[in-house]
Amino acid sequence: MDPSQDWLLRMIWEFANGLQSFHRKKAEAEIPRPTNSLGNDEILPEILKGMANQGQIDEAEDLLFRCVENYPLVENFEIGLEFYQFLAEMPPEELENAGWTRQEIMDGLKDLYQLIYHEPMPHQFPLS
Repeated sequence: MDPSQDWLLRMIWEFANGLQSFHRKKAEAEIPRPTNSLGNDEILPEILKGMANQGQIDEAEDLLFRCVENYPLVENFEIGLEFYQFLAEMPPEELENAGWTRQEIMDGLKDLYQLIYHEPMPHQFPLS
């Protein structure tokens, strides 16, 4: 779905892009990544997308949050942003069939930010 045709999708897209540039500035203060991190930058995103494509969006989000809770790292935040952008691009019918709405995507982004940075997500971001 083209983000320019849907206001909420466009807002999610801009929101995620703003978060990406915003969190990169905070990355210097993050703890180093453990060698046994579950947030493998190559494997986890593919697993999450595969689950979402099979209609298992709730389960994919649960997996994402388990990884983030164990390893609250910027890399896992980026994986989460990629996951929510992927969901935002899904056709509305697929989201609905999985019991999801675009508002739940926004809520998930906010929860992810809170979990990583231990503070509420800012309302305004510098857009990339």
